[in-house]
Amino acid sequence: MKKAAALIHSWNHFRSVNTIIPFTGAAPDWQDSAMPPLPEWLSISQLAAEKDSLYSHSALLIAFNTTPSTSSSASSVSDAAEAVIYTPHGIPAAALSPVSAADPPIHTLAFLHGLHAVSIGPAQQLNLGAHNRLEAQRILKAKYWVGTHDEVKKGGGLVNWFLRRKIYTVKEAVEEERRWIKRVNGDVRMANGRLKNSADEWGDVRFEEVGNGESRVLE
Repeated sequence: MKKAAALIHSWNHFRSVNTIIPFTGAAPDWQDSAMPPLPEWLSISQLAAEKDSLYSHSALLIAFNTTPSTSSSASSVSDAAEAVIYTPHGIPAAALSPVSAADPPIHTLAFLHGLHAVSIGPAQQLNLGAHNRLEAQRILKAKYWVGTHDEVKKGGGLVNWFLRRKIYTVKEAVEEERRWIKRVNGDVRMANGRLKNSADEWGDVRFEEVGNGESRVLE
């Protein structure tokens, strides 16, 4: 990140270039990432997987609180934030743990993560795809899921021979995972004795497909 900032500085084009800081720690505070010229109620930080030196599987965390408390004795609840988390190639679920541990708390409004699993042969995973997205959702409990980076790109040269893409819909991913869990754990029943199914876990999530040039208003 510092190398990228230094390169952009060298262009002498922008008045100010700020490096996005990582969102990490035992109880990270989203307000620590707010920096001028952004207002205090808005912050942008980075979530990254361990040992991912190229940040291939990282995410941007955009947190905001449009009614921040002005009292110095305010509780962390009053300074809670909503967030939009965007990851073009997917981010391992474990790397999202700082969001769950945040103080003040962060409630994920929207999670932008692709459904397609893309790899170069069996060795290198590029886009983590739908099943990683399901695992990440269990941590974030996002109100909205928005697909991203799933457009089919035409590869060329040698890489094209090894490029593999597995296309999922949300329904296909959920049902495939449900079958896998049943094979491993058998039928899972809830406290009331009723069999648990995919609708029980994902029923409150709003799945949105936003095409190029389209927009959505999030409630």
